[in-house]
Amino acid sequence: MLSICIPVYPFSNEIVAITNECVRRLYEHTKSEFEICMVINGKDSDRKMEMGDRANVINFPEPIGNARGWNEGLKLAIGNIICFMDNDIWVEEAWDKPLLDTLDNGIVTPAIYRKDPNGKFNLVDDNCQGCCIMIRKSSLQELYDNPPERTKPCYGFDEQFSPAYAEDTDLFLRCRLKGWDRRRINSSRAL
Repeated sequence: MLSICIPVYPFSNEIVAITNECVRRLYEHTKSEFEICMVINGKDSDRKMEMGDRANVINFPEPIGNARGWNEGLKLAIGNIICFMDNDIWVEEAWDKPLLDTLDNGIVTPAIYRKDPNGKFNLVDDNCQGCCIMIRKSSLQELYDNPPERTKPCYGFDEQFSPAYAEDTDLFLRCRLKGWDRRRINSSRAL
């Protein structure tokens, strides 16, 4: 099973709308058996999040940041494959199959496209692709049980990088130190 962990801080109606579209596209375009592990930071009761019937939701009254948000989602996850995803990722048709077909001990990411000011979609540089990564739960456990030399044991993301930024790079580096690859799979697309 695929567990998709999404932290969100719904401080505006726009963020809620973006997240709802993210979730809608997951239900429409994910072909594998999946669940959504949604971590809501500082939920405001007047904003309606649409989670669907496959969502496990945990609420925190105050913002906890991305690193801890993804880790809290990981605690909810029952799948053997974990996808850490930002709430503004909009997947396209059958996005999960190419990733799952190529996943080994390392990390795989879809090709991420963003619209430029002229309305054209361009591929985002690889360095920005911590916004949607897939990894085996057993690989996360291996990183915790047998951390690479000169790194501390950490299950999931190192929360010293809270509220955000560099927690994904740290995970990539720990995987690299284990000899595992990080690959972008161009046949899997997201916006």
